[in-house]
Amino acid sequence: MPKIFPVAALYFAVLLSSASCRTQQNINNEYAFYEFPTQFICSEPTGEITIKCWGNGNSTNAAVKNALKNGVETILFKGITTNGNPIPPLVTSVNNDGIRMYFDKFFQNGKYLNYIKENKGTDRVQAKSSNFRQIGIVANVDAESLKQLLIKDKIIPK
Repeated sequence: MPKIFPVAALYFAVLLSSASCRTQQNINNEYAFYEFPTQFICSEPTGEITIKCWGNGNSTNAAVKNALKNGVETILFKGITTNGNPIPPLVTSVNNDGIRMYFDKFFQNGKYLNYIKENKGTDRVQAKSSNFRQIGIVANVDAESLKQLLIKDKIIPK
């Protein structure tokens, strides 16, 4: 059995037990304009990847939506490192106008929100200035369903 499973099980047990006591941790406002990288937390055999992703905006809702978008973009275009083992990006090349238009539409119409959900049982981290905030959230990305969509839409090969 992989070493990550007991750690992941313990992590989710803690998350579930604290689901009713969610808080928002505020950090120094000078970090409101800092770009934090997306971080790997764990992955499941089903293809779901749990990540910590960051977003910014003029309101909490805008920052959370931006964090979710950034999380999906990481899985799609950058990939993520998991305890030293990289998970490659789903899309390795966006070098033609058709693919760029596909993803512009994918993000503009909010379709990406079907493949990522904020983990409601975890705390948010927030840094804010007078009218701008940076929020870190834990989210679950359904990478396998996202991959199947891209195969179906002929964006990536089987």
